[in-house]
Amino acid sequence: MNRRQQASWEQGALAELRAGNITIAVRAYLDHDRVAVADDRQQMVEIAIDRWAQARGDGRHVVLLAGTNELVDVLNEAARRQLVDNGELAADLDGHYGHRGYRIGERVVLRRNSDRARTLDAQQVTVANGQTGTVTGIGDGALCVILDNHNSIITLDQAYLAHGGRVDHAYALTTTRAQGGTWEQAITVGLDGLYREAAYVDMSRGQHSNLLVITRPEAEQIDLLARDPLERHDQHGIPLPTEEPGTIDDELVDTFERSRAKHLAHTIDPNVATVDALARRPLDQLEARLNHCRHIERLANEHIGVDATELRHAIATASRTATHAAIGQTVKALDRHNIGTIIGLDDTAGEVLVGFLSADGKCAERSLAWQEVEILDPHATPRSLPETARMRLAQLTQAADATLATWTSYLALNGIDPGEAGNVQQAIRRVIERATNTLIADLPQWLTTLVGYQPADPIGTQTWTTAVRDIATWRTRHYHESDDVGIVPVIDDAARQAWEALSTRLVHTKAFLDHRDPPTVLWPHRRSHHELVARRTELDQIFETAPADQQPLIARLRRGDPQLLDDTAEVLKAALDNQHARRHWILEHWPHIVEYAEVTNTLANQLWGPDTATILSTLVPETGSALAAAVAADEQWLPIAVGGLTPQWATELEPDAAVQLHAIAGYRQRWSVTSTQPLGAAPATPAQLAEHEHLRQRFPHTPELPVGRANTRVSSGLDLQ
Repeated sequence: MNRRQQASWEQGALAELRAGNITIAVRAYLDHDRVAVADDRQQMVEIAIDRWAQARGDGRHVVLLAGTNELVDVLNEAARRQLVDNGELAADLDGHYGHRGYRIGERVVLRRNSDRARTLDAQQVTVANGQTGTVTGIGDGALCVILDNHNSIITLDQAYLAHGGRVDHAYALTTTRAQGGTWEQAITVGLDGLYREAAYVDMSRGQHSNLLVITRPEAEQIDLLARDPLERHDQHGIPLPTEEPGTIDDELVDTFERSRAKHLAHTIDPNVATVDALARRPLDQLEARLNHCRHIERLANEHIGVDATELRHAIATASRTATHAAIGQTVKALDRHNIGTIIGLDDTAGEVLVGFLSADGKCAERSLAWQEVEILDPHATPRSLPETARMRLAQLTQAADATLATWTSYLALNGIDPGEAGNVQQAIRRVIERATNTLIADLPQWLTTLVGYQPADPIGTQTWTTAVRDIATWRTRHYHESDDVGIVPVIDDAARQAWEALSTRLVHTKAFLDHRDPPTVLWPHRRSHHELVARRTELDQIFETAPADQQPLIARLRRGDPQLLDDTAEVLKAALDNQHARRHWILEHWPHIVEYAEVTNTLANQLWGPDTATILSTLVPETGSALAAAVAADEQWLPIAVGGLTPQWATELEPDAAVQLHAIAGYRQRWSVTSTQPLGAAPATPAQLAEHEHLRQRFPHTPELPVGRANTRVSSGLDLQ
């Protein structure tokens, strides 16, 4: 069963879709208002962008999906216009890279593996095809991007372009690039390429909702194309009186039934089972194995005298050029990234003659091998290969195959299977994704202390999610499974340096997030007076470990020094500047210092919540009810809901509050809500939205408070360098 989806009906629909029971699956999506039909293509794009913008406005992590690159480009351009119109992006481009224009803050996706990217401090790093990120700078022929799952800004220069690299916008993705990804909402646009496996991929990307937007004419044409030739011929005749046009149900079923499983890893990829098995191994073991695989691969490259990845890419490029080359075709010279036009063919030598026109009007001609040029038209018509071209391409392919066989043999001699590095890399991503999603779903108290609540704006959300992923990675790598700790330092010197780097990043992330508009948190978790006092006692015990020269700082914190509470970050900065040798203790305990200040402020301002443990211990829900099941399972949303429904000093639920709690439990059960927030995330369907809003109106005193930050925020002045 697919675990991304929270609604039981959708989990069932996906199971039917994957098993081939298309009619049942399509009926489920239609019944739950997950299919929108537009009159034409333009309206289809407009509907998709409207839904995408609405999801972003609701704070969801959303993606647009399409079956073709052409439609992806259209959607990306429409999404960018929407962001410019909303004022989220500047109207003018900030610069050009390759043959595309970019703005600071735009989302992008890399289209080629490369080890030629560099960090701002000139450290060489490897990037992968399909990695996404956000543009942070453009200039001097380079693009600066902060990658998702990456801790620093990377620079892509002309070397990346010269070796076939490309950077596309990433608001919309193709089905292939979306595989393995998870978003809160996925919007699939159009039926292009939407056969059964692609339908499964697209309709399983969103955790909370998945929507399909199509055109009626498109559906009718797809219905025709799904038939065999004889049926298509008959379709053009005069229909019999008993014949009626197919419904949207029929058209979707026809589309999903067309199976091209060989193109997608979700069905017959032999590596799926291998990756699944690897993903059950500890993260540190996987990382060690990946490092070993990469080391052997580098040695194998030296052994054969060429990078195996580049050799495969060169053969693929040569094959496409050979089979699609034609006079007048626009191409890119990969060595200099120049754009030219094919003016001659030499199939015997495996070359094309390309004419180039410079900006000052000068002409030049160059003979380039097939593997040295890229045909830019993604829809170029294949040609019928002459025998000379066929023979030359076979020679190139055979030579490459022989070299790659030597490379593979070298790996085998060193205990590495072909493709093992890629499988291990996928397993690592899966382990980290699982740990990150679990942490976000649980949202423990210590996590909100470290990085706060998830912001509502896209950039803030991305920054927050990256920080949570870093935390989840550290905890998984070092086997930290306790619910009451964040990132615990380790003894090993190398790991200690990594811990200090992570702690420093988190401080700066907290500083960045503190200066953004605070998110509005429904049902914030409020600790009781007893819990706050007990936690302050625990923190007092922790502070006993502070070095002697830090005890005056701790004493001021315990006294509730107003200056310290007003700007905790500045005091921490001073402590770090004056006692640089003690920065390790400060780095380890800055979350405790911030939390202590928050606890002190909460107690001083009497903002604590009720004693939810006592209230829940006296609760006796109706046997067999949804609330009874939630109480028996000790579900995490219960104390949050009780804290919002009862007064500060209450010891039991009032009758009205008990009715409200029963209503929330019933709503969660009906809509398969798993979030720790009582009413979950934004509703995915009109029916759920109606019930959600009805519940909201029943709870006039439901807390909806902005997360305070003024007194204890970690300002950007906290410099740990």
